[in-house]
Amino acid sequence: MLGAFLRDLKKLMEAHPDNESVREWVESIRSIYKVAKKIGRRGFIEPLRVKLRQQLEEKLLSIAQPYVKSESAPQCVLAKRVDRHLGELFTFVEYFGCPSGNNAAERAIRPAVIARKVSGGTRSENGSITRTTLMSLFGTWTLQGGDLLRACSDMIIRSQSPTATAAQ
Repeated sequence: MLGAFLRDLKKLMEAHPDNESVREWVESIRSIYKVAKKIGRRGFIEPLRVKLRQQLEEKLLSIAQPYVKSESAPQCVLAKRVDRHLGELFTFVEYFGCPSGNNAAERAIRPAVIARKVSGGTRSENGSITRTTLMSLFGTWTLQGGDLLRACSDMIIRSQSPTATAAQ
């Protein structure tokens, strides 16, 4: 979420290079993000991290709020996004070790997206559900360092056990 937001801030500046108001607005948001990243890397105790997150959210909202209802302002769309997703933007400040961006998640799903594009997707909703379920399982097992063949056979064996059948 945050990575896409920062890219969109850059696009906003590129779309309005001569607009001083846009430049100042984007720079003020970027400065808040830089402070948040520094805080996120520090080992503060949890109550302090919660308080710092709340302060950052309040500051960001005060910068975005004037543009939320100003439909003619170039900042309006991103200001609305801040307003809508404020609770998600600084999770990494409150929880030590939580990454500030979702780059790892984007990289994790990239092979599945490429495979879908190359193959042309599936021909049905059930096929899409099956494919995404399997991709999720294989991705999870791989991240856990598990034996994929063993995990598949265990899952099949469990699904054929009498207790699994009775639960269905």
